[in-house]
Amino acid sequence: MKEQLTLSRHLFIGILILSILLANWFHFQITWTGILFGTYYLLFFGFIAGFVALPNYRPVWQTFVGTLILVSTISLLSSLIYFFYQFTNTVAVIITVSLPVILLILFEARKRTFSHKIQHLRAKTNLTINSFILLATFVGLEFIAFRYLALARTGLALRSPWWVVENGFFITYFLASFVLGTLVYKNKKSGLSILAVSLHTFLTLSVALIVYQIGYGFDPFIHQATEKAIAEFGFIEPKPLYYLGQYTLVVWFSQVFTLSVATIDKLLVPITAALSIPFAIHLTWQRCFIGKPANRRNGAMVALAGLLIPLSSMIVSTPQGLANLWTLLTIILSLNYLVAKEKGWLPLLIILALTATAIHPLSGVPAFIFLLLIIMIKHLPEGSAPWDRYMRYGALSVSSLLLGVSLPLIFIANSVVSTNLVVTLQIPTLTKLISISGPYLLNHFNLVYDLIYWQGFNQSLIIMIVAVLGLIIATRRGHGRGFILYPITFAVVALNFFVLNNFVQFTSLIDYERSNYSVRLWTIALFFLAPLALYGWYRLVIKTRRGFGTLRLGLILLLATALTSQVYLLYPRDDDYHLDRGYNVTASDIDAVRYVHADAPNSDKSKYIVLANQMTSVAAVREFGFTNYYSAADGSGKQYFYYPIPTGDPLYNHYLEMVYNRANRNTVLRAMELVDAEVGYFIINRYWFEFEKIVEQAKLDADSWQSIDNGESFVFKYLKT
Repeated sequence: MKEQLTLSRHLFIGILILSILLANWFHFQITWTGILFGTYYLLFFGFIAGFVALPNYRPVWQTFVGTLILVSTISLLSSLIYFFYQFTNTVAVIITVSLPVILLILFEARKRTFSHKIQHLRAKTNLTINSFILLATFVGLEFIAFRYLALARTGLALRSPWWVVENGFFITYFLASFVLGTLVYKNKKSGLSILAVSLHTFLTLSVALIVYQIGYGFDPFIHQATEKAIAEFGFIEPKPLYYLGQYTLVVWFSQVFTLSVATIDKLLVPITAALSIPFAIHLTWQRCFIGKPANRRNGAMVALAGLLIPLSSMIVSTPQGLANLWTLLTIILSLNYLVAKEKGWLPLLIILALTATAIHPLSGVPAFIFLLLIIMIKHLPEGSAPWDRYMRYGALSVSSLLLGVSLPLIFIANSVVSTNLVVTLQIPTLTKLISISGPYLLNHFNLVYDLIYWQGFNQSLIIMIVAVLGLIIATRRGHGRGFILYPITFAVVALNFFVLNNFVQFTSLIDYERSNYSVRLWTIALFFLAPLALYGWYRLVIKTRRGFGTLRLGLILLLATALTSQVYLLYPRDDDYHLDRGYNVTASDIDAVRYVHADAPNSDKSKYIVLANQMTSVAAVREFGFTNYYSAADGSGKQYFYYPIPTGDPLYNHYLEMVYNRANRNTVLRAMELVDAEVGYFIINRYWFEFEKIVEQAKLDADSWQSIDNGESFVFKYLKT
């Protein structure tokens, strides 16, 4: 007799998980207990949520989709509550307990049993000897690649992680990609294949996570400091209107898993992307295009090619990267609604798009544009009469044009109500309007780098060409109607990019950061071509199965080469073709800001400011949070942070004067006058251009100075006269 898993059994398991989780949360605080039962919580109640949403799916897919929806709901509820109130420990507990109760009630309403589905979980997963050898070889190569990264881990100043990672990493990565491609192509056990693809995705996205000992980038430290404040006090002032989806989610994960906020923040995007993107692609291809179980390996090949989607925003945890991930998942999973015509997906897609918006509107708004177009298409007249066609095409065209300027209008409206991000309208020159980059065809007579940068500089063009081919093939095979909204949405988001890039100027940002938002938007636009490009790749894989062995070998070699180029291009680079000028937060940055903190006056009435570069400034935020804000001395009511953050801040302009004009006392005194400070500091790092010259200049009229870490940094002190 088949065993029926009833509500009482699920209730018992749920209460057990919650009891241990809450006991550890409030009393034991054992990290491994938090990780173990936090994972149980997500998977078990994710499975319940998946069954409620998609009762006819296999348990593995119910668990995946349900966990994604559960995490999204936690993020949405937490954001909403924080927006109107706070995100305290009590609020987190209420959400943690109430969601399972609601899910179990919904599960009971289904009046179903799981017995026929549990058998899928017990299915044999025997491997052929060839597949086992390939899998073992792949795992060994992945271990070696991770070891290369671990040995390169450093707290020193880097422009690129490739400064310290040995070239053997790329050879190993290429071999691992080739072996994985062969395994995925041949192995009929798609479950193991997709797990291997997830591992390779994590390797691809974790280079910065592993190599940079203190952390990579600038923004993550700002977000971590905000998350720490919310975790400690339940709120931060001024209350942010954006990014709440990530902030509250990180705090919730930190409390459930009993890990530090910084640890959760660093791991969040690389791990979530590695676990979700391959599974989302594989699930979608199984439901939409793959019939026989033996053909599921084709879906795994598509998932592996998914690494060629522009994922540079996901190498580090930021609201932009996390929201981009949720938007990409919305786009990929929408094929289940548009092509497979499974109506149950629409509310799930809405939840994902809402979550992306709660995390970062720049990603969430395009996701909602996409869903609005979906809903519009579904509700417009479908008749063949001329009037119906005119209504359909006319409404779609007008809506697309209006949505095509929605993001610039949102930025302008935001600028009216907030002074944090000021924008102005500009009239671009004709040259700028018509400037279009052609294909990159330069030859520097270095075969390896020429190939890498041919792929990198032509990435957008390659994606568009493959997407067009995918659309043509899909149309011929009867999928055109399901796919047509992707190029339409791409065009709408691309129009937003064009208007934002040419007609809107972010005057509150420093010159070299003003194009950041439009560049990010172009990446999001390319996401909407991903389903078409992946479909084109999918049909190519099927074609090669009917061809010669040499053709199949060539396909796998091509993919391995492209993936190896991609992992190099994802990260900052310093070579003959490209130069990223930014550095990371270093150990000497930490020591310098600690020295200043210890030396500075600690009276509430004594003010001090520090002139330093962005990475040193954010090191202070990492160490001490948002501790000192001072009112402007001119009575304007403006508030200045005591380090030069953001780059549009007047303090940063004074810092630039010190390093590019002359490091002298008068510049620091003028900076001190902004807030009527009694003490000023100037920090300079060894990697800065003309470091020695700047140090000697500053020594001439500083009241005192201190060398940090054997001269890696210098701190100069100036007293008000």
